[in-house]
Amino acid sequence: MITYVTRRYNKGLTTRSHINIRFRLLQPEVAGNTTYPIDLTMRYDDFAALCILFSASPSTLQPGPTGSGISVDMISCDRVNLIMPVFQLTEKIVFPRPEFAEENGLLAIGGDLRPERLIAAYQSGIFPWYSPNDPILWWSVSPRLVLFPEEFRVSRRLLRDIRKPLYTVTMDQAFERVIQTCGHVRTDRNEETWISRDMQTAYCILHRMGYAHSVECWLGERLAGGLYGVALDRVFFGESMFTILKNGSKIALAALVAFLKNRGVRLIDCQMTTQHLLGFGARELSRPEFQDCLRIFIQKLSPDGAWHNDPTTGNQNL
Repeated sequence: MITYVTRRYNKGLTTRSHINIRFRLLQPEVAGNTTYPIDLTMRYDDFAALCILFSASPSTLQPGPTGSGISVDMISCDRVNLIMPVFQLTEKIVFPRPEFAEENGLLAIGGDLRPERLIAAYQSGIFPWYSPNDPILWWSVSPRLVLFPEEFRVSRRLLRDIRKPLYTVTMDQAFERVIQTCGHVRTDRNEETWISRDMQTAYCILHRMGYAHSVECWLGERLAGGLYGVALDRVFFGESMFTILKNGSKIALAALVAFLKNRGVRLIDCQMTTQHLLGFGARELSRPEFQDCLRIFIQKLSPDGAWHNDPTTGNQNL
């Protein structure tokens, strides 16, 4: 385990801000209380500065003078988190137990996006989420938003739209286009996206292996909305969705739920809590409850293949 330091800034900064900070690391066990200056410049709203401490043993961190940029002294203590332990991953595909995650869900840093590591992460309820050009960050959030397929609900208005012979839903017909569009939609809205080229490449490999899947909603030949995620046994881990035309992602979600129910899938992981998904019947589980579900519903790790070859898919007019 390696201990990191994070400084969280909430005032006067954006996700594109660059901050220059100097820390003095005091090592009490070293004779003379030797101090080590650490300089770091980093861009990220929740991780404006992330410094490696040189020892896994408890250390005392004291903010020192800054160079150019924003002075540490200008940031009030109620907006600063000084010490944050996280785990540094190695080449070996092993994750720390999810209960060791920080309060905000951060569990580990580093590693890679190889299929074996991603599958091991999802099996343990861990997922990658980081900004482009930043280190890979691995998360296990609690509470965890989930959707049990039998608890899915839609409004009468949406149900009427679903029953109209207007849209066509397909599965695994345009995975690469779906994941690219999920990233582009956020970028077009001037929002940060975690769906970098490396992430797209990694999940496209999972798709070709039969683990990652997409649902597409079409209006004629135009892609109206869609979503993608990872399937392990009786759990589907949703990753992202997008809408271009009215109700595009909602119709894709409804088709996904119906399809998963037919296949005996028991749980859809939604990761973060949003009012949008709560409106469909999703609810929060504590970390122990979520981990219990994974242990029960994931009994095998073999891929389930391409969904468009399955006769129960929603490749039909709704």
